[in-house]
Amino acid sequence: MLYIERCMIAAETYYQIEEYLKTQGLNDPKPTKQKQLRPIFQAHLSPIEAGEVWVMAVGIALGQVPSYSMVKTAVKAYQEQKYPTINPFAEGEICRIKSGVPGKTNCWCVVSSVRKDECVVNTWDGEYTISVSNLSPMKFTHLQEEQILDLGARMTALYEVGELDEAALWVLKGLEKLNRSQLNSIEERLLRLLEEEYLN
Repeated sequence: MLYIERCMIAAETYYQIEEYLKTQGLNDPKPTKQKQLRPIFQAHLSPIEAGEVWVMAVGIALGQVPSYSMVKTAVKAYQEQKYPTINPFAEGEICRIKSGVPGKTNCWCVVSSVRKDECVVNTWDGEYTISVSNLSPMKFTHLQEEQILDLGARMTALYEVGELDEAALWVLKGLEKLNRSQLNSIEERLLRLLEEEYLN
């Protein structure tokens, strides 16, 4: 967005807030900088929503002119309140972790518990609570789901032995990023080799 365009939108947002405060009979402080308005116009709020968010941001700032980050917080809280996140996931579903857990980006996991806007998921080496926005579904058939659950159980059995060497962990960390449910012949041989080494 060009600077001049941003200035024009900021001015329009300012007048929307000013008009809202006037019609509501409020004496809240008005914006003093273009940057304070940025989270509001970037969220494409209606004139009334812009006013409601500004009042919320002033509340966060305890009656003072809110900072950019306070307005951003108010926009996020307002949107979550008005348009609550619907959790699309179900217990037992196999998903991919997009972000939010260090070292687990692009790893598959199994949903063990569903909450309002987050899921508790199990991986082969731990349990994590992740926002629904950081998960994506993996489209598997029932048979493929059983295959990946079996793979996860085999990986967990190895992990629970403890004291796996670097090469073993390297194999397991590779398997946790698979996009398919079935191992190829090399992956199967590597996993069996680890099972013979650590579990027998």
